[in-house]
Amino acid sequence: MAAQDEMMMDDDASSLSSSISTECSSSSSSSSSSLIEYSSSLSTDLLKPTVNKTVSNKRRLMLDIEGYNFQLKNVSKDQTVKFWRCANRTCRVLVHTTLENEFIRYGGKSSIYSHLPNPSATEVRNLREAMRKRAENEITSLQKIAEQEVRQALLTGEALAVLPRINNLGHNLVHQRRKATLPVPQSSSFFLPESFTKDFCDKDRLLLYDSDDLKFQLKESGHMRCVPVLYALLPDRKAPTCVHLFNVLFNEAERLHKKFDPKTIMTDFEPGLTKAISLEFTENTMQKGC
Repeated sequence: MAAQDEMMMDDDASSLSSSISTECSSSSSSSSSSLIEYSSSLSTDLLKPTVNKTVSNKRRLMLDIEGYNFQLKNVSKDQTVKFWRCANRTCRVLVHTTLENEFIRYGGKSSIYSHLPNPSATEVRNLREAMRKRAENEITSLQKIAEQEVRQALLTGEALAVLPRINNLGHNLVHQRRKATLPVPQSSSFFLPESFTKDFCDKDRLLLYDSDDLKFQLKESGHMRCVPVLYALLPDRKAPTCVHLFNVLFNEAERLHKKFDPKTIMTDFEPGLTKAISLEFTENTMQKGC
């Protein structure tokens, strides 16, 4: 009886050890397969090149892939894949990307370039685009824009070697500045764009045109005919706007070491202007209507 119990215990131990070994082998095989799968996916991700965006001289989108520039060639019929060709026309390398410009694979018969990479070209393109944007949106001098952008770009030595002179860079921005500037009106009837009616603080803007010579002549002469000294284009006819205009004239007179204290002011019958004159000038100034 004891012998039978001992044999049963041996059978249970052997079955337990076999099950444990089976579980260990299955777990090790599953872990190894998952490790292989992870390593393969990791290697695939590592093989994908980095894609950066840039623009051409005509301001069209280009891709920079490891120092090589690509231009858009076509889009697939189902509108899911973009085809890009190397910017060097002698090179036959093609690239397939998603619509979001994410790399898929190399296309064409060969993925070997026929020329060396040129990362400095991308640096210069990005620099030129930054200059063009500022020339369109700012009134800063073109020469100053070129100097500031070159200083901030921190270009490599290769890019600095092929970069044109600062004078040429500033001159090349004239076209962008002209496109952003409105043409001279050919008629007395025209509309001002919304951007011209506000200043940089988003407040109503006063457009004034005058000449120091005319103001000086008008001050020194005791008797003169009506001479247009200042042209003021105001956003409205309200009293606060007229008060603001007079304050500008007071400051301008002070800059010329003069005193803006006319004896007579002749205006039409505008309530806002009349109120502003009574607020800003003394009793020595006489207002007349016309």
